[in-house]
Amino acid sequence: GYFVATCDATHYKSIAVGWMKTERQRTLVIDGPVDLSVLPRLAVKVSKVSLSERGRAEEFASIDEAALSLQWLPLLRNQLVVDSVSARGLRALITRDAQGQRNIDDLLGAKGNDAAAKASGPVMRFEVGAMHVEDSRLALRDEQTQITGTVTMDSFTSGRLISGQETPVQFQTTVTLERPQVLRLTFDGKTALTFDATTGSATLRDATVKVGGDSEAVKSLHATLAGNLAWDGQTLTAGPIDASLSDAKAAGLTLGPSTLIAQRLVYSPSAQKLELEALK
Repeated sequence: GYFVATCDATHYKSIAVGWMKTERQRTLVIDGPVDLSVLPRLAVKVSKVSLSERGRAEEFASIDEAALSLQWLPLLRNQLVVDSVSARGLRALITRDAQGQRNIDDLLGAKGNDAAAKASGPVMRFEVGAMHVEDSRLALRDEQTQITGTVTMDSFTSGRLISGQETPVQFQTTVTLERPQVLRLTFDGKTALTFDATTGSATLRDATVKVGGDSEAVKSLHATLAGNLAWDGQTLTAGPIDASLSDAKAAGLTLGPSTLIAQRLVYSPSAQKLELEALK
């Protein structure tokens, strides 16, 4: 009761800044107010937050506004069970070098980090009851797969998120690539998502997505994509997959309504491999 009555969120702002500097060698800046409540759940709301790269002053991520609430009892068992999380105006840069080292490895507690990261103890089990994200942008620079681009999330809503377990997802997003080829595609759809937070892999089951945009080969694309997709960090695998084209322009030709069905499709940017099975 004393803790609740005397709780000062501003005090915990300085604790968070100090912990991030000491344990992760990152600079945390919180310019906006911090709203903190402890009962019946631990709930935090922050705004105008930025975080630097590990050991460097360059910005790794920033956010206009974020809120989350989490349960007390799982936290005492070293488990992070979040009832809900929402974010607006998120900006982040994810990188991976040619040796496979990512700039988020210390935050995820991945193997192979330095002693400071290892000394923080075992990785928490991560679980989120529901997530809503809007007006957010994730920049990617991956030297292993030679992918450079940006994912802009206009809106993203999910059910229960647990690494390794399936959850329903609805999204409106735009993908812009500079490598391995220049393209800009918009996606509006829904699917069942399964992801692995440690490997960065993900699968989409029973996806139905409306696709539009332009690439080096195809212009004014309008299509609907249905099927299953999987990304293991190196290779994109899809199938069975059903693409229905409304219209597009390619090689000076205008394409009318048409369909493409494949039992299996494999694309590996790093291996320069494209594989199709039972194409119709």
